[in-house]
Amino acid sequence: MALADTLFPTPPCAASRLPPSLRERERSLWPGEAGSTAALVEQPFMSLEPLLIVELAALGVCTGFLAGLLGIGGGMIMVPFLTIILGGRGVAPDLAVKMAIATSMATIIFTSLSSVRAHHKR
Repeated sequence: MALADTLFPTPPCAASRLPPSLRERERSLWPGEAGSTAALVEQPFMSLEPLLIVELAALGVCTGFLAGLLGIGGGMIMVPFLTIILGGRGVAPDLAVKMAIATSMATIIFTSLSSVRAHHKR
């Protein structure tokens, strides 16, 4: 079974349009039939354990220090280490890289807001 099939199975309402050979395989991915509440598949999530919080805080402190000291972008440091941390928590490698890049891009929002505020005060 492909990773895309696991992450994005065909909804029951669309399964009726599949050929019979694929219909049975897709039905096994959904616990209920169309229209039932059992058709909603609950996705597992990663819990925020104290060790994870410490790892992320240490990564943030080191990234901020090196970015300020050397003038390099924090994403260059953060993305590889976030990928390692997420991979160690059981996230699929290709998804861990995407999550790390998205997290790095999301931090740009806070940097931009801080910069706008500082320039507005002048």
